[in-house]
Amino acid sequence: MLDGKIWNDPKVRGVSIEARLLFIFLITEADDEGRLWEAPEEWKARVFGDGKTDVPGCLGELSRRRLIKRYRAEGRGAIFLPAWFENQSLSHPVPSSILPPTSKLLANYPPYARALHNLYTTEAQSNRSEAHRRKYQRALILLAKRLDGNVRTPSGHRLAIVRPVAALD
Repeated sequence: MLDGKIWNDPKVRGVSIEARLLFIFLITEADDEGRLWEAPEEWKARVFGDGKTDVPGCLGELSRRRLIKRYRAEGRGAIFLPAWFENQSLSHPVPSSILPPTSKLLANYPPYARALHNLYTTEAQSNRSEAHRRKYQRALILLAKRLDGNVRTPSGHRLAIVRPVAALD
């Protein structure tokens, strides 16, 4: 969902026209948890079509204004939109295939972190079965432990090691 109030947001108004257009594109391309893989060359062709626009520069503008946060996941560049959950209402969210940022990085974005934590466990998700919510909540807990370096479940089973993701800027 894209609210018309976006044009009055001082953060959005503080970036170039090209960066604004890219930001709107990122909103339309993000998954249900507000994340997407970085693909500047693809975005240059899809959004601008001219080959002249400095997409990395636009991403830098958006990052400096805290409209996006860039990080690394699985050795690739990823982005999350910190205000994602403030502007989206999801009735049937699908878990992201992109690893979330580390809890240390998320500490700088408390509204996003809280919303992500509550996404599948709140009463607002009552249309999901209790079993589904419990299963996803367990997956989030295990993922958090893997990202924080704990490679064993509470019952002692060994987990695959996942390198923690790191911030790009």
